[in-house]
Amino acid sequence: MNEPDHVDPIAALQSKLSQKWTSIEHSAGAATKITSKLEKLLTGSSTSDTSIVVFGSLARKEWTSKSDIDWTLLVDGQADPQHLEIAQKISGQLTEGKFQAPGASGIFGNMTFSHDLVQKIGVGKIPMKIRPVVCFYSKNQPRLVSPMHRNEFSD
Repeated sequence: MNEPDHVDPIAALQSKLSQKWTSIEHSAGAATKITSKLEKLLTGSSTSDTSIVVFGSLARKEWTSKSDIDWTLLVDGQADPQHLEIAQKISGQLTEGKFQAPGASGIFGNMTFSHDLVQKIGVGKIPMKIRPVVCFYSKNQPRLVSPMHRNEFSD
């Protein structure tokens, strides 16, 4: 089945109102550049059972010069000491890349196990329009996935 082309709601609203919101366009453009930089920086950092997931302003394409990188290493398999080493390597790479670290709460910049994540957020029970927007970078295919735009978490 073919997916319908995604229509950017902000662009549609700008057109309908004959407005141009340069700050929003600038943030979206900056997010695209940062996403490319991250893909290059983090290529090869994940394994066959892990993905690097980036949340927040970057995933929503609302990047500003004050934004940080809210990320987690998503583990889809059994725990392995290598996973902690990978998460630490990613943290170091982001620091070396001059990205602002996530907040001190420890919620981001860590590991998350897929089973725990599904249990905590109940992906199958959350209506599509309010699911979180995330970026996935996996070893085999770095790509941006936005559940607001594509049904990546279909039941």
